[in-house]
Amino acid sequence: MNSLKFRLAALAAAGYTQLARTSRTNDGLRVLMYHDLSHSDSSDLYTLRAETFINQLNRLIEWADENDASFHFVADEPKPGIAVTFDDGYMSTLQIAAPILAEHRIPFHVYVSRVFVAGADRRFLCESSLKDLAAVPGAKIGAHGLSHRPLATLSIDDQATELRGSREWLEDVLQIRVHEMSFPHGSHSDDVVRTASSAGYDIACCSAVGTYVDSSQKMSVPRIDVWSHDDEATVVNKVRGGWDWLMP
Repeated sequence: MNSLKFRLAALAAAGYTQLARTSRTNDGLRVLMYHDLSHSDSSDLYTLRAETFINQLNRLIEWADENDASFHFVADEPKPGIAVTFDDGYMSTLQIAAPILAEHRIPFHVYVSRVFVAGADRRFLCESSLKDLAAVPGAKIGAHGLSHRPLATLSIDDQATELRGSREWLEDVLQIRVHEMSFPHGSHSDDVVRTASSAGYDIACCSAVGTYVDSSQKMSVPRIDVWSHDDEATVVNKVRGGWDWLMP
């Protein structure tokens, strides 16, 4: 989405939420999906400036207080409110996001892929820093595939290898039970969901926008993309539901 389209969409979303006057946090859990954070500008749609993330979070806290909304974990039975998730396993989640989330006692989920953790790219967590992140109050770690390949494009056998292998690897590294995941690239199908359940997962997040309203969605929990050019007002409007009809 280019800058002009984004500005037009932001105006449309603001108008929608103004007219609606209600928030979809009243209906169920609105799950935000973040990726990387940076102290410098980036052309990547999914890399936010640290300052932007902090401003968003502070505004969300204010808005939640003003509207009697709460922050929750993604659970089998969703509670109305807001949840925070991070995909891929970037080092910035530990260094930038975790301290401020812990300070405000906001629970959050981090879904990590072994291919990134085991690689040489310093943007990502290593096993030692992954353990540090898992020890942060309010943090829950989940799987995100072994190789970060789109699961719906794989054979059933390869899906099983990716799903079981990523859970077993995480459990071995962290010495905890791992029962949640997010689908790499949001790629899933009925077969992927069945394979994920067989592989030991109770909760799986996707990338489709929406509201998590009941347990029938727990293996395809909808989430809301947060983009690098989203300001505080945009994130609040996304949480409220004003962007649902505009999101891809």
